[in-house]
Order: sequence, then structure tokens, then C-alpha cells
Amino acid sequence: MVSVRAVYEIAQVKAEDDCFKMRNTSLQTVVKRIIGSARSLGIQIVNDLSADEYKLFLEQREEKLKADAAAAAADAVALGKKK
Repeated sequence: MVSVRAVYEIAQVKAEDDCFKMRNTSLQTVVKRIIGSARSLGIQIVNDLSADEYKLFLEQREEKLKADAAAAAADAVALGKKK
């Protein structure tokens, strides 16, 4: 999850990139592109995150990272046995 405020802050930095400056891209367009990219990556955009929502997000993220690491380790073991 990413808040709209964070997207806006990212857009302010990205708007300084040459690719956006050369095309004289508005900040609104940069924000829309970032939101589109985030959504296509499965990132949810929310108006604001409460402390509880952020805590839950961090806990879920930690669980996912552990599960991904365990799956990668299992895959590595399986590949090692096939050789």
C-alpha cells in the first residue's frame, strides 16, 4: 500500500527527470503515471494510512518476505538434488 501523499512526493522527484522535463510534463500527469505503474504492479493506492493499517501492512509484508525466502530456498534445494 502506498498513500496518495507518498505518490505525490515521488512525483515531485520524478518530475525533475529529463524524460519528463523535455516533454514539459505536468505534475498531475506524473502522478497519474506513477499511480498507473503502481496498480499494474499490484500496489494499492490509499488516501491515507493509519498507524494500525501501516503496522498490519508491515506485518503482512514480513510474512510474505519470509514465505518467498522459504520458497526460494526450497527451489534451490530441489535444483541441487536434480544435478
